[in-house]
Amino acid sequence: MNIYFTVDRSGSMNSKWDETIGAINAYVSKLINDKLQDVKITVAFFDSGDSLEITRRNITLENWTDMKTEDVTPRGMTPLHDAILRTNELIKSDSPQMASVVIITDGLENCSQEGTAETTKQIVSTLEKQEFDINFLGADFNVVSESKDMGWVNKDKVINMKKGNYDQTFMMIATNAVLYNKTRSSVKSFSDHDRALASGSTSE
Repeated sequence: MNIYFTVDRSGSMNSKWDETIGAINAYVSKLINDKLQDVKITVAFFDSGDSLEITRRNITLENWTDMKTEDVTPRGMTPLHDAILRTNELIKSDSPQMASVVIITDGLENCSQEGTAETTKQIVSTLEKQEFDINFLGADFNVVSESKDMGWVNKDKVINMKKGNYDQTFMMIATNAVLYNKTRSSVKSFSDHDRALASGSTSE
């Protein structure tokens, strides 16, 4: 199974950066602790200075080392559609039988040069038809209400997460990835409980 993190590193992510990087590390730790086999992880960051900067490329769990917040610095604007276009190119190059994609942003698309809401819609639709697990996360941003204009028609795997709950959200998504890895069937939607967990409106 291949896992792709596509992470917004625009300037507004600065206040959320420590928690975002920590949540990615927690996600991978969950996979390691569950002893998943044949997993490769790619981590890429996007902003207006670089539509996709790849910092980890097909790293196995055995070779993973935790990311540090200083590895990448938030800056610039949000070329979300370009980033999704570039991520799709990576997936095509890898041709995985199973893939889980985690896209994180804290704001609207505002500076893509090639990608559009329509290309994003086509990419997401194609990946979902391949039974890939596509997750779209809003970091203190109501991505659910904005998702249609951003190219998502199906809101089942779109979720809002609030600061202070990133770790819980990523652990929940990692649990879904473990299930996906074992059953070869993608998790179709976030439950009401998942959404409450991500928003901090549950005591669990």
